[in-house]
Amino acid sequence: MQGTTKETATAVVTGMNLLQAMALVDLSVARDMKYVPVSVTDRLAGVMNEDMQRLDCIRYDLHTEATSVQENAKNIRNEHRNAHLQGEVSPEVCDANAKEVAMLREKFEELTRQHSHVADAFWAMLKLQFPPLEGEEMVAIREGNRVVWAEDDSKASPLSEIEDILAELGMSAQIIRL
Repeated sequence: MQGTTKETATAVVTGMNLLQAMALVDLSVARDMKYVPVSVTDRLAGVMNEDMQRLDCIRYDLHTEATSVQENAKNIRNEHRNAHLQGEVSPEVCDANAKEVAMLREKFEELTRQHSHVADAFWAMLKLQFPPLEGEEMVAIREGNRVVWAEDDSKASPLSEIEDILAELGMSAQIIRL
């Protein structure tokens, strides 16, 4: 299936140019990207166009793949440590394990580097698409691909914070203000 998380991240890592990788992203493929609903303290800049959604998917896919590689390396190290505790490890196994972990570390570093570049491009492109974001530090993506910026959080009311927490928990509620 074209456009899955692993394929998109792999396309970027294998040297495919970013525009080619974006063309591979199938927006109809469900991803686990969970954005919180727009908060009452958010200022709406607009909704991402499909190209920005594709770039966001690549950013997400690279992050997901890097996290997966990191977890895999951690699991291998833990299994190896447990094998040592049980006295079941030969020097050859230690060498093979060290090589595998080093290879995963190298892949993780490459994915992290590429994620950083794609994320920088993503946020810069958002600011080009939505000029009101220029100079704003607290820019975010919300549910429905909405692009927002937040005012100083110290101005948020306690009630809106409760609404945000409930929304993050998947509970919809509206607090009636008297």
